Amino acid sequence: MKVKGNQIKSRITLIKNEYSDDVLEKVLNSLSEEDQKVFRGIITNTTWFTFEAANRFDEAIIKVLGGNKDELYMKLGRASAKETLNGIHRVFLEPREPLAFIKKVNHIYRFYYNVGYREWESETATSGFINTMDAEMYSEGDCLTNVGYFTEGLEMCGAKNIKFVREKCREQGDKICQHHVSWTE
Repeated sequence: MKVKGNQIKSRITLIKNEYSDDVLEKVLNSLSEEDQKVFRGIITNTTWFTFEAANRFDEAIIKVLGGNKDELYMKLGRASAKETLNGIHRVFLEPREPLAFIKKVNHIYRFYYNVGYREWESETATSGFINTMDAEMYSEGDCLTNVGYFTEGLEMCGAKNIKFVREKCREQGDKICQHHVSWTE
């Protein structure tokens, strides 16, 4: 399974802007030589990276930054949403229409991953389920970055009081990953 370079680029931008080039250097130096070659190379929005390598990069960031790991993973996801939804993926935003945005979860998924799919299952006009199916790889960190990404995206569309509750998890033996999502407008 592979992920797009825009995820990696947003993490590098976050580290440089909120921390420093020195912190980015510490992250890169903490990686294996092979991973250093990958992440010191040219990274474009459309470059594909293996899920495993991207996951190791995220883990290195969390280790170097320290602190609450769950909050840091969500921060990485929020940074990705801010960068891409204000730029190359602006078309997914629906100002003042959070439901219209969240219904695009599978289209968004396709811009980040090459295997599997995601769907929105509406419950009400302000709640429902995000279901992720057939992804070959999954991790707690990837799950939390997605929660951060969609929280930020919903906020950008005007949603408030956003809540994500994990209902099913492939890492815990379920067949799909599922989050119940709700918000107020």
